[in-house]
Amino acid sequence: MPPSSRSPPGGGTPATGAELETQVARARGLQERFDEADAVLSTTPVLSAALTVRVALERGRVRNSAGDPAAARPGARAGMDRAAL
Repeated sequence: MPPSSRSPPGGGTPATGAELETQVARARGLQERFDEADAVLSTTPVLSAALTVRVALERGRVRNSAGDPAAARPGARAGMDRAAL
């Protein structure tokens, strides 16, 4: 079972688990483990509007941390646009 489809330790909902997965991806990106960060984001279920925003923003952050700010902009912009709704 992919990590994001499980409830977080100590209980919680799958949506909470998915939100935590976005932070796992962020941490992997900061560790320069960019492929792993992308893999986590690719398997994180988008169960709410908030998760749509978080996944888009984290994908942009990973790209920026990888040294590709041009590739980061679409994810960051999509996240900001969705958050403004």
